[in-house]
Amino acid sequence: MELSGKQAGATRRCAYCGKAMAAHLTQCPFCREAVPQVHLSRRRGANGRQQIRRGLLFMLLAALIYYFAGGYGAPLTIDWQAAVKTWFFDNLKDPMSAQYVFYKPFPGYVHTAPIEGAKLLVGYKVVVKVNAKNSFGGYIGFRPYVFLFRDNRVIFAVGPDSATDTAELVPYE
Repeated sequence: MELSGKQAGATRRCAYCGKAMAAHLTQCPFCREAVPQVHLSRRRGANGRQQIRRGLLFMLLAALIYYFAGGYGAPLTIDWQAAVKTWFFDNLKDPMSAQYVFYKPFPGYVHTAPIEGAKLLVGYKVVVKVNAKNSFGGYIGFRPYVFLFRDNRVIFAVGPDSATDTAELVPYE
């Protein structure tokens, strides 16, 4: 063996002309092109699987961050409180008696019911507590409702009872 760790008669092919040349040469004697030396290293140790798992986990985490970071749609530029009040005006028995407590919108998501296709809807979530009169004229107490806005329109709304679930809303495409 030589000092370089290769056998004396070892040959390899030139990457440019394809002719056989001595393995220790850095320039092809036929085409005079500089042939790069490729050094392969092998990691020693039994943690290769752990490193592959860690790499896959990081790739999954990066994909989730990419999906959720840009997936909320445009920031709310409309009067979202008026949009919520309009929704209640169409869905309450006595909308003029409604009292509202609005919470600040924040980026969020909602899982739809399996009967609706079990979709993950992403947008700006708004929680609103509403106290309104029922059919007998009495206030029912503050009840929470969740609205999901995407691109400045309501794409999902759900209340404390299943009758207010918004399957009739046009889903976001």
